[in-house]
Order: sequence, then structure tokens, then C-alpha cells
Amino acid sequence: MCRLLAVVALTTLMCVSAAPTKCIMSTPGDPTSMEIPADAGDDVQCVRYCFTCTSDDTACTAGEIETSAVKPAYIYNIKETIDQMKTMPSVYINLFACTTDDCNVVAADACTATPASEAEASDAIQMHGGVGLGALAAFLACLVMFVSVRF
Repeated sequence: MCRLLAVVALTTLMCVSAAPTKCIMSTPGDPTSMEIPADAGDDVQCVRYCFTCTSDDTACTAGEIETSAVKPAYIYNIKETIDQMKTMPSVYINLFACTTDDCNVVAADACTATPASEAEASDAIQMHGGVGLGALAAFLACLVMFVSVRF
């Protein structure tokens, strides 16, 4: 049983580590699921964040700029850029990045809720066919038992 769990969990983990093939993207109108170009690279992640409308922002109306409205954005980007974005939380508000198809789901309270949590990341992985934290814990427990029995 334990070996079977370890194999299943390991197989699932390998699937989760792959780059997504599509992400929710901001478009004129409603955000929609779009394919990521094949040449985008292997370290691409889906991203959701909020931003404050400023005078030079073409994604905002004149009224939104006047009131400094905060709006959600849905994109994909490479991990290196996402890591840089994380160092600017006042620009990229409530930044959330993930690695499964369409995991940057549209959230009604994306700009008013607290920053994305580990629980949200786990929920996104479970919703999109990945491994949850419970399966990961079971896999690690089995791995420890397997290694201790072998050695």
C-alpha cells in the first residue's frame, strides 16, 4: 500500500512540476483562458495580482485613474520575473503564482483579500489535477519508511 502511494504521489508530483500550457489572461472585457506560446519557456507560471491605476496606465479608464482604483491582472510570466515582482508588493498587490493550467483563477475579492496563501495554492493544485498537501504528506511518510527499511 505504501509503495503504491509513493509511486502514485511521485507520478503526480512530476505532473505538477511541469509548466502550465494555458493561463487566465487579462483581455479587453472579461479575463479568459488562453494558451501559452510554445516558445515561452519551461519556467513559466500563471500569475494573478492587483495594481493601482496611475496616469500612465492604458489598462485603466480616466475615472479609475482619478480615483486610483485597484484592479486585478491575470498573466503568465517566467519565474525569474515573478521573483522580481514579489520584491515589489506595493506595485504587485496580492501576487499569486502557480504552475498548473488556469490555476490563476479569477477571484472576486482578488484585490481586497489578504495575499494568496499556501491554502489557496493547495486548493488551486487540487482543482487542476495536482497533488494536495495530504497526498504529499502521505508520500513523504512512505518515503521515510521505505528508506529506513532499505538501510
